[in-house]
Amino acid sequence: MTQYTTAQYILKIRCPAASGIVAAISGCLAQNGCYISEMAQ
Repeated sequence: MTQYTTAQYILKIRCPAASGIVAAISGCLAQNGCYISEMAQ
């Protein structure tokens, strides 16, 4: 029987406050097939 595992990563980003940063990062992750399971600002 084949078992599949998925890698989990923690991504921490620190930057000055600006409009659209969260959208840009989450959009980039989504375009590359990543799934965000938890997020906090």
